[in-house]
Amino acid sequence: MISGLQRELRTRSPSRNPGGPCKQLRFLRRTQRAELEKPSRSMPGIFGQLRALHRCAEMQARELKRVGVDQLERDQLGRELEEFDAAVPGAKPGRDILEHFDAYAHGKGKLQKDVTRELGLDVFEAAAMFWGGGYDPQTEELTQGPFVIVVLDALEAAHRLHRAIYAAGKAIDRHRASKGR
Repeated sequence: MISGLQRELRTRSPSRNPGGPCKQLRFLRRTQRAELEKPSRSMPGIFGQLRALHRCAEMQARELKRVGVDQLERDQLGRELEEFDAAVPGAKPGRDILEHFDAYAHGKGKLQKDVTRELGLDVFEAAAMFWGGGYDPQTEELTQGPFVIVVLDALEAAHRLHRAIYAAGKAIDRHRASKGR
């Protein structure tokens, strides 16, 4: 039987639904029962979609600049992107660990190489440092290696960034309409 979160991950494309992580995080927060018995299945999707939302915002910011939308509108999206990064700093590295798990399992992931060089760890210590993770319903946190995402913070930040991306799209539409395109 497929859980609700697994169904969401299979049917929602981040490019078609940049708000996808909000729905998944809300589901995760509400669900503290048997559906989360295997949180590792949902984590790649959540970390990946948080990263996809970030990338959507970056693409929208480039489009705002390319089209020539007012700096005030561009700054608003930039601020929300910075706040999102501050709220979910583990989204990109967590996604990278999950996406390149084979390299991280052997202590050869990009972040592990950096830690090995900077802290003088051996390959096995680096592998252990970036291995493991899950969802803790008591603290409402997702972890992947040393990276932690607080579900409530991520949900709030994802909602704000999604609204900012939408507002930026509306600003582009207004700008194009004013130029007669």
